[in-house]
Amino acid sequence: MSVMATTIGEVPVMNEKTEKIVRKEFAWTIDGEKYKVLNVPFYKMNAEEKEYVDFETALKLSLIRDLMVANEIPQIVDFEEVADIEI
Repeated sequence: MSVMATTIGEVPVMNEKTEKIVRKEFAWTIDGEKYKVLNVPFYKMNAEEKEYVDFETALKLSLIRDLMVANEIPQIVDFEEVADIEI
């Protein structure tokens, strides 16, 4: 049985529109192997613990995770370096 766990860390950033963007790490543990994506952009809403990623970012995270599990890319990557992956 495959088991997956996700952990998240954050680094606050402000963009030119003063909208708050939080860069987070996503870390998965799948079948005992650890995978990590650094600097994933989240947008922070004006409510306690209300954050979201846009649809394209969510799809890219899924693709990145699948490529990691298939050993097509390293187990630790920076989102900004692999964000140009075609969906």
